[in-house]
Amino acid sequence: MINQFLAKIKESYECSSVDVGDFKDVHVEGAKIHIEAYDAQGLGRVALIEVWGFLKLWRMQSMIIHPLEKDAPIYYYHRHNRKGRDIYKAEVLNTLVDDREIDVFTPVLEKYMSIENLNDKENWYDEIKMSGCVLKTVPKKEKEKLDAVAREHFDTYLKLCQDSPKCGKTRRKASAQEFVDGLVEWSGLAILQLFRSYYEKAVAKALCLEILFGMK
Repeated sequence: MINQFLAKIKESYECSSVDVGDFKDVHVEGAKIHIEAYDAQGLGRVALIEVWGFLKLWRMQSMIIHPLEKDAPIYYYHRHNRKGRDIYKAEVLNTLVDDREIDVFTPVLEKYMSIENLNDKENWYDEIKMSGCVLKTVPKKEKEKLDAVAREHFDTYLKLCQDSPKCGKTRRKASAQEFVDGLVEWSGLAILQLFRSYYEKAVAKALCLEILFGMK
């Protein structure tokens, strides 16, 4: 799914690959991790993460969009399957320079309200989660249902970015600094939890600031 999302981004934005160095292919606690990052001109940093568990018994995909050239929320897509269930999460995070109400996701959430919702665990950054956040699950054999809501939710976000005002990178980075620093300290994203459990904090910090969010 994340490769489909990347293709969608490339339809509207010129993307250049970011050198992720040793982070490209990593093994952590029996899991194989593959990371790619792109700079989408006119949008910002786009990071893709794929993780395969031991013997490929489980799989995880994540995408982060940090709109460094638009005053739009950070977008976090996460998908994983385990024990016969497919789980989908999307977070819309308020790191706006000019804070404002955003309610473009309601039609999508209402359309798919029949799909089972999950209660997310409390996280240190809950206060910046916006109304478009979603966490749903289906049996793995019904994954197409989650594919549908994920596509529409993502398309809605891209339209939001297109309609959002342009913003300088310096101001955007400043507005997101507290959140990104918090991720380094307390994690909260699955990929960072993996790295924090195996590597020193400095490694997770480099991954977070330099690769995933384009802060340097």
